[in-house]
Amino acid sequence: MRIAPPDALPPAPEYPLAPAAETSAPKIPAPPAPDEPTPALPRLGPRLLPLPATAESRSKRLLFSLLALAILLAYAYVLYCFSAPAPGRYGIDENGYLVGGKNLADHFTTGFTPPDPYAFVGAMWLRTPHGRFFPKYPIGVPAIYATLLRVGGSPAKFWAFYVAPAATVLSVAAIFLLSRALAGSFYAVLAMLLLATNHSILLLAHDPASHAADVCFVLWGMFALLFWWRSGRWWTGLIAGFLLGYAMTIRYTEGLLLLPLAVAAVLTIRWRERRTYLRAAVPLLGWLIPVGALLLHNYLTMRAFSGYDATHESSGFTVAEFFRKWEFTAEQLYMFGLFFTAPLGIAGLAMMFRWSWRVALLLTLWLVPALLLYTSYYWGNHLSGVGFLRFFVPLFPPLILAAVWLLRAASEWTLNTGASRRRGSIAVPLAAGLITAISSSVGLMISLPELAREHSFNTNLAYSAHRILEKIPAARGTPLFPASILKHNAPATQPTTPVIFADQGVFPQLLMYMQFVGDADWYEADAFYPKAFGGFAIFGAGARPGDKQQDNPVLLHQARRDFMEQVYKGKTQNDLVREQNAVMARALAAGRPVYAILNPPMVAEFQKFITDDFEWTKIDAWREPAAVPPEPAQSALSPPTFTGGPFFNLYPQVWRIYQIQRRSAPATRPASQPSP
Repeated sequence: MRIAPPDALPPAPEYPLAPAAETSAPKIPAPPAPDEPTPALPRLGPRLLPLPATAESRSKRLLFSLLALAILLAYAYVLYCFSAPAPGRYGIDENGYLVGGKNLADHFTTGFTPPDPYAFVGAMWLRTPHGRFFPKYPIGVPAIYATLLRVGGSPAKFWAFYVAPAATVLSVAAIFLLSRALAGSFYAVLAMLLLATNHSILLLAHDPASHAADVCFVLWGMFALLFWWRSGRWWTGLIAGFLLGYAMTIRYTEGLLLLPLAVAAVLTIRWRERRTYLRAAVPLLGWLIPVGALLLHNYLTMRAFSGYDATHESSGFTVAEFFRKWEFTAEQLYMFGLFFTAPLGIAGLAMMFRWSWRVALLLTLWLVPALLLYTSYYWGNHLSGVGFLRFFVPLFPPLILAAVWLLRAASEWTLNTGASRRRGSIAVPLAAGLITAISSSVGLMISLPELAREHSFNTNLAYSAHRILEKIPAARGTPLFPASILKHNAPATQPTTPVIFADQGVFPQLLMYMQFVGDADWYEADAFYPKAFGGFAIFGAGARPGDKQQDNPVLLHQARRDFMEQVYKGKTQNDLVREQNAVMARALAAGRPVYAILNPPMVAEFQKFITDDFEWTKIDAWREPAAVPPEPAQSALSPPTFTGGPFFNLYPQVWRIYQIQRRSAPATRPASQPSP
């Protein structure tokens, strides 16, 4: 090794010498002058949520936004093609929501007082000691329908049946925005498809009950909460709180969403900055507005904070029920809830804590408390398919969000490992698309036949309703806005309101529907037949006075059932004939028309209750036009098909309308006979 001579080496750098250490005592800084202000520490804002997501170019976000918009429009068109303005295959819960909304628009309360004990009241209504009836469901969905009726008047009664499809489309839009914030635009589109093609979501998209609206408000509320947590803007926090609080006015159990809302609010606080306390309280104040209105309405109308208190269903959650039902719940959630997606969602939720424990905690508090609560609920064991899963649909989005985040995380991992560093690889996106395709294909496969059957049934109901309203103009009602803004001060029964006997049975589909779209005093065709258990024997004996199990949860309000038993108790058929004819006589004397809407088997029975003081004339007859497709073939991937059972008739009916009038001349025969 050759070494350069000393004179060839570069000169050593010169460094300044360190100052000599002071040996004297340290100097104490002089205090500031009395007139010199002490410098204040800088104020810090709230603790915002950092999201370690990969940034996307503006062009990419625009491209996928346009793709998402195209999917939404196509999805809306598909739902519209399967929509018909009718309440679905069941009609029991729907009657409470729809008629409650009609009452709210008409006289500013969901309750009503029937003209007599025999008048029709849906099964899911509660009776107060004063004889007034209220739906046992919260006021959120009826308030939406009431708003439509106030704005559009009586024609808007048919608009109400498009609220659920519109809410479903908005839910799909909300999950796209949520997923894009967590996993990027491509995976947000996959989340849209997973939610849009879900079996339960598709079937509930045409049900005017609570589930579609509930999912919509929950998703938009969580999106607003995430946006507020990231930006700190107070108005987004107010919106988030209001939307999540309004979800509780749709389903009481959504009160559990106060947990993620409160945790997100607390995590934004800087404990030494008092102004962050006020900002954190804004979402909670927004939540209290609709919830406070709900509780106040319930107490003033029913003297209880929940409509389920009267049936003891609010206490129907037990640990024993959880252990009886957890396996069934797991099977339903995987097979018919989130097929091929639920395990990915659970794994993604667990792994997300390393990526962002705040977001993972938010999704966990959204999912786990409600999942445990519904699993411990007394209702639904062995009720396979959407009949059971309808309670769980607000919990599908957090699992879908966690699943698409996991797929995105897998993509990032392959890009950062030595085995695959090339950007532009399509292996992981292709695998994610394949998973989505499998889940979505199964959802569509088992849903489309059911949607076709439901569309045919709803089309028939809507056709019959239009035919009835055409032949009975007095039942069309009057515009609600603005002429009758003070209609709540008017008597419940107007001089021209008809009396109509229609349909019969424990679950009269046509009658439950017509009570919403038509204005009349409604009676079942068999309302004046002798009945055991007040006509509610299908609900079982339930809790009886003096029974040790009288606090058990039941579907039907026991006080109402006891009242109806007393109404029918001791009355013979002749007594009930006199009661029915008195109802018709009073209506005709007041100038109100009387009609009967019957199918052929009902005619023979109904004529037994018409004395020779009346005559009845057929004014219309029709057969419902839409053929109901046959039941689809069952497979291991599809739940049992709803056939209607012994209580619901899903197939086309033949209906006849009879007008009942006073006989003008003395009868020469013992009883009037209907015209053929």
